[in-house]
Amino acid sequence: INRSPPHQPEVPSANKRKAHVPVSNQQRPNDGKRPRQESASPPEDPTNHPQHNQKLAARSGGSTASSRLSSPCSLSSPTQPSCDWDKSYGEIKNVQEAEKYFALFQHEYPEYLECYRTLNEVAKEFRQLEMQLKNAVENRRDTTKVEQTIQMRFAHFDKDPEFIKTRQRYADLHSKLAVLKSRISDFERAQDAAAGASTTAVPMDLCDLE
Repeated sequence: INRSPPHQPEVPSANKRKAHVPVSNQQRPNDGKRPRQESASPPEDPTNHPQHNQKLAARSGGSTASSRLSSPCSLSSPTQPSCDWDKSYGEIKNVQEAEKYFALFQHEYPEYLECYRTLNEVAKEFRQLEMQLKNAVENRRDTTKVEQTIQMRFAHFDKDPEFIKTRQRYADLHSKLAVLKSRISDFERAQDAAAGASTTAVPMDLCDLE
């Protein structure tokens, strides 16, 4: 993704949005159809800005710094999910599966949000350093100190096992929750189409991923 400089993304909202899962025949009342509401995809990893990160690395240490930031889990390369969640969580066949997917989403969302906030703080730090470097250049001041700080922080996060673990966990949760939400939405659409205007649903609170 080509972004320069990395803007601090908005922290995901803790607000909740309704997701509707059709009730069983025994529980189906005679109300009218409830409108289904769409929700957005999960936010991207705030530190996933390869071109900008490589630019910062070059400014702070040239080719040496760039080479240190070329590992798969480094700041200069996106972190991929460890497995294909589309295969792990197939299409929903019934209400029970829909409720299972929903419960799993609700269970793992708090950890996902915590990972996002951690990565967002790192992105914010480098955004501030970028502004310091820009101001130093514009005012013709010595940029050595801020460049050294950028280089030091890149090296720190590139080797920090907790940061690397957080990025990987975030990538997995981001992908997993997106699949779960997509499956629930697909199931709702299929149920609505099959039942027509007589469709009823049990409202379930589903956290926003915006």
